[in-house]
Amino acid sequence: MGLSIINGNLNKNSSTSLICNYLVQEAKKSTETVHSINAWEYPLPCCDAGPSFQDPSIEKVKPLLHESNAILIASPIYNYTLTSYIKTLIEHTGDSWKDKVVGFAVNAGGAKSYMAVYSTIQTMMLDFRCWVIPRHVYLDPTAFEDKALTDDIKKRLNELVQTATRFNTHYNLICGK
Repeated sequence: MGLSIINGNLNKNSSTSLICNYLVQEAKKSTETVHSINAWEYPLPCCDAGPSFQDPSIEKVKPLLHESNAILIASPIYNYTLTSYIKTLIEHTGDSWKDKVVGFAVNAGGAKSYMAVYSTIQTMMLDFRCWVIPRHVYLDPTAFEDKALTDDIKKRLNELVQTATRFNTHYNLICGK
């Protein structure tokens, strides 16, 4: 099973990067192939349905998503939604998401944005027939102690990785893959 972990934050030293680093570390324990996709490594053009679809970053990231059976998205919440990078990535790589298991780990400055991920979840399910992990991990500032993840959050992130692996196994059995 291939697993892609997407960091939707352009800041290498962000809380989102801390989350992604932990997800990658945990995923490597149970998954043969783990792709780490960081926003700063794959800059994307605005999606205008024109020649930007031939962009080198898109051409590099699309096969990583395509060969992954499961995708975990980590993103800060800005203006009650995921980053524009995540939206742009989905728009540019649409078919690569089809029939994938998808999970979310999102962080925000307060406790009130926990439902911000649901518009993206709905889109993923309707447009690409994704199998979305029903419990996403939401992190507010209490999830971090001295710029490190708390043990409770580590446990929840590990459960997200294990659920992605488990869902993917069941999905492949059901669909005969």
